[in-house]
Amino acid sequence: MRYSFTADELLQAQLEAQRERTRAAALAAELEQMKLNELEERISRADRPPSAAKSAPSSPPQGTSRRFVPTSPRVRPGPVRTSLAKTSVFVVFRGYSIGIKENMREVNASIGDFRGEVFQGYPDTQSAERAFKVASAAGLTSTISLRSGRLPIEVAAAPRPLEPEDLHNNDRLQGRAWNDSWYVCYVGIEPGVYPTWIECAVNAKWAKSGEWEVFRSFGDAYEAYCRAATSNRTRISRVGRDR
Repeated sequence: MRYSFTADELLQAQLEAQRERTRAAALAAELEQMKLNELEERISRADRPPSAAKSAPSSPPQGTSRRFVPTSPRVRPGPVRTSLAKTSVFVVFRGYSIGIKENMREVNASIGDFRGEVFQGYPDTQSAERAFKVASAAGLTSTISLRSGRLPIEVAAAPRPLEPEDLHNNDRLQGRAWNDSWYVCYVGIEPGVYPTWIECAVNAKWAKSGEWEVFRSFGDAYEAYCRAATSNRTRISRVGRDR
């Protein structure tokens, strides 16, 4: 069977194809600019005198996952957007007792056998307080332990992933600590790149077959997500874990 198209239909198809090419070119340019910015930052950091002592970075996602274990995050090579810093205070976002905690003993006492716990270490109290305030305002905190098969948040209320243009939106990034990582949700409620662990955690950590990964720079995180998406390794999962 042969199909015939009107001149207007052909013009519309050509226009849509051009739009797709423009979007692809814009994305490629954005990634190249990110790589350039990161290279400049790496050179700048190499010129600085070494600090007297280096301490381990705070470990934002602590707990377990189906594939990526947040207590030992997989960190891709690349310039560290933020300085290494010792964890001095913690935030329990979801647990029996939520808020600022002074040490891991207080964290463990707050989460116990709580199902759906989420907590993170921070380099200073100011960063911790701001992160907790932002998460609370977004409805991401909770003191109710999850039942089997339930998601930690309603699908309609789940955080949405970042786009490159969001990097210029301070409101979208205000929950980040100055030494925070970037978080990729591959399988979860809303796959994509997230600026904070709590946003990624409620999307992926307690979703069935949830998968995520931790990166030091947005460029690495976004590139990894794009590769996964184009190879069909990302997937929506909107059913809670049953164990």
